[in-house]
Parts: sequence; structure tokens; C-alpha cells
Amino acid sequence: MFDLALDVRYAFRRLASRPGYTAIMLVTLALAIGVSTAVFTVVDETLLRRAPFAFADRLVDVMDMNRATGNGGSSLTPEKIVGWQTSPLFERFEGYTPRQFEIAGDGEPERVLGLIVTTGLFPMLGVQPALGRGFSSDDGRPGSPRVVVIDEGLWKRRFGGSTDALGRTLTLSENRYTIIGVMPRRFHLLGGNTRGDVLWLPVDVASPGAQAIPEFYGIARLAPGVAIDSVQSRANALADEYQKSRPLTRTWGLSITPKGVSFVGTSTRTVLLILLGAVGFVLLIACANVANLFLSRAAAREREIAIRSALGASRGRLIREVLAESLILALIGGAAGVLLAFWGVSAAMAMAPPNLASRATTTIEIDLRILAIAFSLTLVAGILVGLIPALRGSRLWLEQILRSSGQNLSARRSFSMSGALVVVEVALALVLLVGATLLMRTFSHLHAIDPGFDLRGLVATRISLPPSRYPTDIARFAFEDELARRLLALPGVSDVAVARFAPPPATGAFTVGVEGEDAARDGGSKELFAQNVVAPNYFHTLRIPLRSGRAFSPQEADDAVIVSQATADRFWPAGTAVGRRIRFGPQQPWMTVVGVVGNVEIRIGDRRLPRQMYTPLKPPSASTASADPRRSMYRSFVLTLRAANVKSTAAAVKAQIWGIDKNLPVDSATAIEDEWNDAFGQQRFAMQLMGTFAIIALLMAAAGIFAVLSQLVSQRTREIGVRVALGASPREILQLVVSRAMMLTLGGVAIGLAGAALVSRVLTTLLFEVSPYDPASFAGMSVVLVAVALLACWLPTRRALGVEPAVALRVE
Repeated sequence: MFDLALDVRYAFRRLASRPGYTAIMLVTLALAIGVSTAVFTVVDETLLRRAPFAFADRLVDVMDMNRATGNGGSSLTPEKIVGWQTSPLFERFEGYTPRQFEIAGDGEPERVLGLIVTTGLFPMLGVQPALGRGFSSDDGRPGSPRVVVIDEGLWKRRFGGSTDALGRTLTLSENRYTIIGVMPRRFHLLGGNTRGDVLWLPVDVASPGAQAIPEFYGIARLAPGVAIDSVQSRANALADEYQKSRPLTRTWGLSITPKGVSFVGTSTRTVLLILLGAVGFVLLIACANVANLFLSRAAAREREIAIRSALGASRGRLIREVLAESLILALIGGAAGVLLAFWGVSAAMAMAPPNLASRATTTIEIDLRILAIAFSLTLVAGILVGLIPALRGSRLWLEQILRSSGQNLSARRSFSMSGALVVVEVALALVLLVGATLLMRTFSHLHAIDPGFDLRGLVATRISLPPSRYPTDIARFAFEDELARRLLALPGVSDVAVARFAPPPATGAFTVGVEGEDAARDGGSKELFAQNVVAPNYFHTLRIPLRSGRAFSPQEADDAVIVSQATADRFWPAGTAVGRRIRFGPQQPWMTVVGVVGNVEIRIGDRRLPRQMYTPLKPPSASTASADPRRSMYRSFVLTLRAANVKSTAAAVKAQIWGIDKNLPVDSATAIEDEWNDAFGQQRFAMQLMGTFAIIALLMAAAGIFAVLSQLVSQRTREIGVRVALGASPREILQLVVSRAMMLTLGGVAIGLAGAALVSRVLTTLLFEVSPYDPASFAGMSVVLVAVALLACWLPTRRALGVEPAVALRVE
């Protein structure tokens, strides 16, 4: 029975005796465990874990799918939901749909994202409000009291977190709702990003009133015994039967996928997995670094260990002492790393693009599960860094040690092991450096793209006018005209324009079978175009150049269209596009091209859309003064203005809007230059984290080289003294130290280049105008590593050159 307390006290004394080494090892482990925990938290909460709901292994996401056309999505009708609720495939089948709501009343008016949900959704997920109650079967029916459940953020923001919020009313889009519950803090569903939703309203899909909501997403719980890998084929067979017995226009088809913690696109999944692999490299480098330091200390203690072994200390006792030291070090470093990870998660989410994950079901934060994993990681790291030195240090032979006359018996073997670990560190660091450089060059090339308009000084805000207060196009145009007049009166504002959309977001893009009259190519094939409805001064405000023809006039013809240069080149590459006609398909009217403008950089995901078309946004006439809710020409629009001072103007826009309508929710005005930068958020996110990991890895590799060379100088002090006494020049001593460093570094560089060539292929989908085998990135980072290795030689080299022969000969 060993004395654990004695081992722990001895380990603390050993660590305290070398504060410099101990501090380096603690910082190394804290950084590695901190960044590893932070990145794993983000990946786990977006990719790896199941949704935090009841029966998560049987939950599936369900979408409408027309099997004949392949079209579908969030378009489940109430009739389809009711029909599938009786299917033998599903134990429960519920739906929800996102909506924007305007909140008025207490506090500033604001626009929030909410969900209209079927009343059985919360019980199916096994989620109950943290305060109050959820929805009952009587809620959501026509004529029933309007009720709402809100989330914790809205509860604290507008009601100060008071329990008095229950029973109070909330005005949503000019209708009053009674607050009946507050959901738990970590509960989210279908958020536009990982921040989640803010309120929920009930609907009874079996009631006639539900038919006004034609589009739902679905979540279902599979019936017991239904295998998740066979449910799609069984649903297809049932859909065919239902279509015959009770046919629907949209058909009964479904698309069924297992319910994840969130929905992540392919490119984002690649980014997250790359970052997880990169942080794994950082952890390995840290373990190699600390193990190196332990090896150097173990070599210095050979005589002590040998003598203790001769006095009766068992090999197991010696191993336990070294492992106790490494585990204590790892636990302290792990505790500091976890504290660092809390900050790291916040920093990572601040850098993350807004669309990192959609349909998120929980917040991204460190929980008990992550803490348990971090603790396990800490124990593994402690064992790894201490096991090799413990095993090597305990296999010593007393007689040979005592006859060594000051020469460490295992110095050569220990030095070889330390050198091998340094080679591994350098190789892993080079892989990270090359990856970060490739992403950095990609980001640089993306920022060098010409947006096609002048970003500087542009401010934009989206405005949605409620139909109850602005029922006609004339009323909506009057608001827009008055707002433009007020904004033009602000100091420094030179232009104001209105459009349905504003770049760089490509929300107006759609796939159409565009035809060009007398086109050089067949225009019947479907292609992706970006379409926008713009005011006559839109092109002047954004400084989009006019290539030929003219801009829209205030009283433009309905059939006029302006196309981008890429669209003109697509249909009429050899001649002028002005005066030609174009249409969206055989059944659509012809439109006449009145002008050609420059291409604007617009994207949908990873796809670029240089082909654009613009139709005129005109003042309404008496014929459009209708309360028909389908007319939404001016109901939702983007107002773009050019100003000398972007920040002050952005703050003044909201005040000017409330000067016209104090109850109108207003999105914050943003600089389009910031929106443009956000368009490359995914690449920036990957570059920033990979760059951080690469810098950490570079510093650790430098520390590893420094430790090995310090060990070399310490172990060969006597030899260096003899060489100096025999007339060796400083150059020869310098060559002795530096050659060893370069041998280790160049060995690591060679292995790292091969590894980087393999790993960089994974980055291909994230790169833009950069080859995954870019010579400049590979060569440049190799040179950086060699330079850092030379710098790490400096202090050990100074020690070597400062050795006095007389002192060296008296060593030991």
C-alpha cells in the first residue's frame, strides 16, 4: 500500500523547485486544454451530440417533398400534418413555422423571430416552460384566447425577469397576446442562427383557421420498432397510397432525416471538422512539449533515481512519483484551461458567422458533459506526458550510473527521444502554419474582389410596414417618400434610394428559364439569376456604372428591364443588348432591355451570381391604391443611403423613422461595408482560429527546440569545456549547437511538408484562387519555422559560448 499523500507532497516540492520549467509546462497545458475544450464545445453543440429532447434517437426532421419535381421544403400543409399524425410510421408528428413579429408597447418597438407551433410540439420534445405553463389542446383554435410563450432573453429584456410577466399582455403585430410561460434558457428551435428564437404561439392544425398558414416544418417521433434507416422508403410507399386515396396538389411526399442538434451545411461542417483536427494537433504538440521537459528533468535526476533504487525504492514507486508530478501538473493546467475555455467559447462565437448553424436546439456553452470530457482529456494528457519519462527514468543500472563519472548513462537515449518529439512538434506546427496561410491568402483574395459598386459611406436598413396601418401602395410610398426627404436633410447625406433588396445579400436570387429574343444561345435552360426591384436613383446611389443605354426614369414602362453586363454577354455576346427583349419563360411577357450596368458581386452560399436583372420600382397610381394584402410592392423594402459619416448617420436613421411612426419596429442601420465583410465570415472564422492555433503551435515548437538545446548544452558542458580548452573556436561551438537544432528542424519540416500536402486537400472547398499545394505558402512557412528554430538557439548558444573550461572540468 503506497503512501499517496507522500507522493503528492514530493511532487509539489519537485515542481516548486523549478518554477521556470513548471510555469512553462502549466501555460502550455492550459493553452492546449483551453483551446481544445472551446473548439470541442462548438463542434459538439453543432455537429456531434443529439438534440437535447426526449427520445432523441427516434426524432426526425420532416419536410414536404414533391417526389415528381423534387421541390419542397418548409411547405407542409396543415392537412398533410393531420394526415401523417395517423400514420403507423410515427408515434407523434408535429409542425412549426417561423414568422417575424413586431412588438409594441412597453419599451422600444422591435422585430423578433418567433415560431407558430402545433400544440403537441413541446410535450413531444419533453420540454416544459421554466415558468408558467405550455400550450393546452384548447389553445390555437379560432376564437380561443391569444396566448404566447416567450424565452428567457425576451423575458429579462422587456420584463426584467419578474414573475409578474405571467398574465401580462404583449402586443405582437398589433394583436394582444397573454404571456402564459417562459421557456428554459437553453431551449431553442429553428433559430436563424445559434442564438435561437424568442417566442412561440400555438396553432391547432385540425381547426379551419390553420389553413391560413400553408407552410410548416415538421418534427416527428418514430413509432417503436421503426428503423430510422428504413423510414424514408416506407414513407414513400405510404405517400403513394395516400395520394391515390386522398390526392393532394403538393402530393403526400416527405423528406425525412434524423434530428440533429442543429442543421449545418456541408462547407460549415468541413470547417468545423478541420478546426477540430487542428486543435487536436495543438494538443499533441503540447503533450510532446511537456513530455520533452519531463525527459530533460528525468535525465538530470538519473543519479538520484539510481541511488534511491539501490536504497530499496521499487520501480513502481519511482514511476508513481513521476506520474504524480505529471498528473498534478495536468490537473492544475487543466483547471486553468477550462477557465480559459469559457472565455474561448465566447470569443469563438463572436468570430463565428451568423449562419454557423441553423435550426439550433440549444445554446453553445460549456456544460457538465463538456467539463467531464475536459477532465478526461486532462487525465489522458497527464498520463501521456509523464508515462514515457517515468518508464525510462526507472530503468537505470546503479553500477553503470556510478561509474559514469558525470556522464549521464541514458543521456544519449533521452536526447534521441527528446529530438524525436521535437521533430513531431515541428511537423505538426508546419501543417497548421501551411493551413492557416492558405486560408489567409484565400481571405485576402476574397477581399480583393471588386464588389461592383462603391462600398464606402453606404448605410442600409430594412423596413417592413404593417398592412393595418399602411394598407395600400400609396400609403406605403408616402411613408418612403417622407422618410427619404427627412434623411436627405441630415448633414452629410447625399443620396437615398429604395429597393427590394440590397447587396451583398442575394435574397432576390431565383432559378428561372430565361429566354432572350434573338439570343446567341438557347435561353430555355434554367439558370440562376439575381433579380431586384429598384428605384430610378438606385444605380447612382450605389455607384453601379452604366455600361450602355439608360437608367430607369421616374415613370418607367412596366416592361422595362436593366441587365448586368454578364447577362448581356450571356444572351448577346456579339452585339448590343439595349433594345433587345428578354423574358422569364414561354408563358411570361417580354421585357425590353433599356440599359446595361456593371456586374455586382452577389452570392448564394458558395455560388457567385454575376447575372442580374433589375425591374423598376415606380410611384403607385390610383389603380394600385388597393388594400389587397397580396400587393406588397412597398411593404418590405431596403432603404440605402450614402453619407459622409457612417456611424452617426446609422444612429440617426432610427430616430428619423420613429419621427414618422413611433410604433414601427426598425432593424439597426448597418454599414454595407460591414455586410460585405460578413459575406466572407466562414473563411474569416476558419482563418482566425487556424491562425491562432498555428501561432500557439509555432511558439510551442520553439519552446521544444529551446528545451532540447538547453538539455544538450547542460549534458555536454564537460565536453564543450574540453573542446574550448583544446582550442575550439566559438564558431565550432556554435556549429555544434546549431547543427543539432537544424537537423531536428529540417527533419520536422520534411515530414510536415508531406503532411501538409495531404491535409491541405481537405481545405480545397474553402479556398478561393489559391491552390491547396501553393508553393509560396509551403516554402514561406518552412522558412518561418527555420527562422524561429534559429531564434530558439540563441540562449542555449550563449550558454555554450560562455562555458569556462576550468568550471566545465569540475562538473560533477
